[in-house]
Amino acid sequence: LLDSPGLEGKQAKLVSCGARHSAILTEDGQLFSWGWNKYGQLGLGDSVDRSTPYRVTVTGVPKNVACGWWHTLLLAELPI
Repeated sequence: LLDSPGLEGKQAKLVSCGARHSAILTEDGQLFSWGWNKYGQLGLGDSVDRSTPYRVTVTGVPKNVACGWWHTLLLAELPI
């Protein structure tokens, strides 16, 4: 199992794994990502690799996440 203080007490709603990176959407609507980040696929605004999950800042309410080979897609609902 993944030991990460940022995920302490969180319940995973959805998990997606790409070629070299992963993402978790939690039940309380937070998105975390980690892994290889050469092309910015972690969504953290840089290209620094992460070995532990980092919270991704999202505009709106995350509904779904899908990690691909070198990309990540996020479906979010924007407030009206």
